[in-house]
Amino acid sequence: MYPFVVQLIYFTLGILALWSVFLLQARFGVNRYLALILTLLFGASPGYVLFEHHLLYTFPVATLWIISALVLHNYFTTRRSGYLVLFFIILCTLAWFRAVVHFIYVFAVLTSTAWG
Repeated sequence: MYPFVVQLIYFTLGILALWSVFLLQARFGVNRYLALILTLLFGASPGYVLFEHHLLYTFPVATLWIISALVLHNYFTTRRSGYLVLFFIILCTLAWFRAVVHFIYVFAVLTSTAWG
């Protein structure tokens, strides 16, 4: 049961990452058909499939980075504070997952967003 649940979580993360990549491309003006083709090629690439089946934290971290970019774009287009809070929750989760992402980075992004 445990391997099935973990695999289901990773497949869900994979779908979320691919959907976020597609939405980001569409919002930045890429033709929807080209965005779909590029997203499918990205999702079918050997590296993506390998990390989706390799149960380490590399894939969830990459998915969180992609989703954070989408959430930040949502904030800049709507100016709703809920997206900004979600963005910083994702950044704090990334800082908790990986030592490469420091809370100093999160604070720098917070201050630059507050001034911008």
